[in-house]
Amino acid sequence: MVIGAAGGSKITTSVAQIIVKHLWYGIDLKRAMDEARVHHQLMPNVLVVEDNFKIEYEKLLHQIEKIGHNIEFKYPADGFCAVTSISHVNRGNVVGVPDIRRKTGGVGYV
Repeated sequence: MVIGAAGGSKITTSVAQIIVKHLWYGIDLKRAMDEARVHHQLMPNVLVVEDNFKIEYEKLLHQIEKIGHNIEFKYPADGFCAVTSISHVNRGNVVGVPDIRRKTGGVGYV
């Protein structure tokens, strides 16, 4: 797997979330890239969450607020980094996935 991103402090958390979902949990690369992301960098004490994350994890977010964390909801294309990933799939085929959060594309040559 090869993964790269642009987007400042959110690069590490975005890349880590995609790697864990794809390699550890076996989620399809496109789905892992498209799923909602979260980001927390300790200071300030704010958990930044994509809008579509709150739909699935509303109870969890409420519990996080109860223990004192502030939560900020953002539209996916507003403030989260752009990631591009390439990974092997069955029978040695390679798949590349650009991020839906940015108007980008990709060109590949093998």
